[in-house]
Amino acid sequence: MQKLKWNFLWVCVAIIFAACSDSESNHITNNYNSSVLSIYHLGTCDENNAGNIVFVEKDSADYVCFNKKWVLIQDDSLHSDTLKILDTLILTKMDTLKIRDTLTLSKTDTLKIRDTLTLSKTDTLTVRDTLTLTKTDTLKIQDTIIVNVRDTIIAYGISRTIDDLEKLGSCTASNENELVFNEMNQAYYLCQNGNWTVLILEPKPDTVSTVEDLPSCNSLRTGDSVYVENQSVKYICTAGQWTLALDTLVDLGLSVKWASVNIGAALPADYGNYYSWGESAPKAKYTADNSEMNNGNGALKISGARDAATANWGAKYRMPTGAELKELANNCSFTASTRVNSQGKSVQGYNVKCKTDNTLFLPLAGYKESSLTKSVGELAYFWGSDAIYNDGLRLVYALFLSTSKHSAAASYLCINGYSVRAVSAD
Repeated sequence: MQKLKWNFLWVCVAIIFAACSDSESNHITNNYNSSVLSIYHLGTCDENNAGNIVFVEKDSADYVCFNKKWVLIQDDSLHSDTLKILDTLILTKMDTLKIRDTLTLSKTDTLKIRDTLTLSKTDTLTVRDTLTLTKTDTLKIQDTIIVNVRDTIIAYGISRTIDDLEKLGSCTASNENELVFNEMNQAYYLCQNGNWTVLILEPKPDTVSTVEDLPSCNSLRTGDSVYVENQSVKYICTAGQWTLALDTLVDLGLSVKWASVNIGAALPADYGNYYSWGESAPKAKYTADNSEMNNGNGALKISGARDAATANWGAKYRMPTGAELKELANNCSFTASTRVNSQGKSVQGYNVKCKTDNTLFLPLAGYKESSLTKSVGELAYFWGSDAIYNDGLRLVYALFLSTSKHSAAASYLCINGYSVRAVSAD
């Protein structure tokens, strides 16, 4: 194993310095000095001893002279025969990279191959971002490439799609490097050197903790959707990037499902738009004079064009009824919490949890009065779709949140601008 370690390390060092050397030079001569007592005895690291490897007895560690600095060679990486590339590894025509175990590339790594990369049967090539092959490159795989959920392999275009492995056909010189997708097992087959190699795409996760945990969105994942727990939203892979699905509905185990974001918001922690009751668009001022429902319209129930959820998101969505607001307020736990909004700022609000493991986040968005936004981070109001008359005064249902309480009641006039959180029976 020790011999394997050093042989592997020599290949890595030779490759790196071959890439950095003058284009006219095909060879780098590296010397190995047996040992020194401490790092203070390493001496100068410059172009004269570039590539030298020295064992430091006091640290029980190896150091390599690289870029005019002595760099510690992590022993744990040698034990597992893992080559970790910090930036770019370029292989020239004279180079051969033979991997006995694992080659791991980080997100910022680039592996450029000028000739041939050969993996043995026990090898795994794990790519965190992109593997790019030039026209003259050859990727020879004796067994299987496992494509990590974050990976993109840009090398060969998919030439055809089959629904039965028997339709794969022969792998010959005439279809060398042909890439075929088999719908039956959702696998990709690459023809190389007379053999079909299976490229297995790991199943996408249904749920991830944060948006940073989303897999790479590439052509292989177009249409995939993944639920992000800490944002309580779903993202869909489209056109090479993850896009927030505004129609994400949260099942709390209640009579309806609740939208994960306010109308007009991008993320659950975004405040979104503010609406007067019975209006479907925000405005510069919220006054009794410009309130559409305050000037001769005595309706106790709104829908369609006057329902801000339906008008903005479509017929699948509507504003919650007073009964549905009470159901949420009376059957769920409200826990003070913070979330990060789309501007990267921390927002105060509540995590709402009911009869399932799913969580709904409601931000304390404040409200609009005239041209002012008031009580942001302290209060929030969410309109319902119905109202009652009390002593000749129309009072609209709304869910009220503050830093100390929550309630749902018909207690509000239709003039001020409040938040709207949609619901759906689907």
